[in-house]
Amino acid sequence: MQEGGSILDRRMATLDDTTAASLAARSERIRGGWLTVGLLLAGAVTILQVEGNALLAPGQKAHRAACTILAHVALGCLLVSVWPCRYRWLAAAADAPARQRLTGIVALAVLPQLVFVAVTSWWPAYGWAITREWGLAEPTTVAFYLASGWVAAEIRRARERGGLEHRPWRMVCVLCVMLAFEEMDYFGIPGALIGQVGRVYVGSLHDLVNVAARYRVSALPLAIAGVAVLVALFRGRFLTWTFLREEVLSPSTLLIYVAGATIAIAEVADVKGDMLLAFGGAIRYPFEEPLEMLGSFLLLSGILLKYARDRRP
Repeated sequence: MQEGGSILDRRMATLDDTTAASLAARSERIRGGWLTVGLLLAGAVTILQVEGNALLAPGQKAHRAACTILAHVALGCLLVSVWPCRYRWLAAAADAPARQRLTGIVALAVLPQLVFVAVTSWWPAYGWAITREWGLAEPTTVAFYLASGWVAAEIRRARERGGLEHRPWRMVCVLCVMLAFEEMDYFGIPGALIGQVGRVYVGSLHDLVNVAARYRVSALPLAIAGVAVLVALFRGRFLTWTFLREEVLSPSTLLIYVAGATIAIAEVADVKGDMLLAFGGAIRYPFEEPLEMLGSFLLLSGILLKYARDRRP
């Protein structure tokens, strides 16, 4: 009887292994499908930016709308495809030696900017197209912000398990997600509902800075609203003096300071409408979207450094 039970157990174990392997293979096929669709859509966006393509004239309203939608759908497909790998990649980034991690951050920060500049210098019209809101730079920025929010949530969980202060990291997570929605102008909903305030288009919260700069009378109520938000965060312990003292002077915050400065420069360029950076008069480079992408990547890198610091086995 024991031998029969042993044979049955072995058969059940074999069946379980076969089922698990079948499910894993099916999961990989599904993930590969999402990845393929995302890459094809991203490729379509890059092709549609070419002057003289047979489908849409670059820069026209229909072209901008179609490429924006395709680019963000491509982003969604790519995020779905990499989602099962997220913990493996996060652990690899946290476990990497400090020098290797720094090399990776520098390379991933600098190389895309060099590519943008090189393309713009070689093919100005195409460089202009791929670095605008309807290119691939904006969806990449959104992806970095969303990834930053997820890593911040993982930091909160790690600190909670270790008995450390963790509530402020929930606020950081929400802030990163808000930055992603800011980048997408909340899918155009505020712009459709509010539209123009005087001569200023208001499609997201950061446009209120432009409103305050142009119409000084609005600066005071906006400042009062900002102070009220800070008071609410402190009262809810989503922001504490302990958290600020710990993080403001932390070496891992340096990248986040650089990220904030980079994003601020991009926003000033957006507000003033001066989006061209001249390199000796030879290259006219639309730097708002590339700088926002760089800033969002540096933000993600800084938060990853904090995860490596705070995680627990």
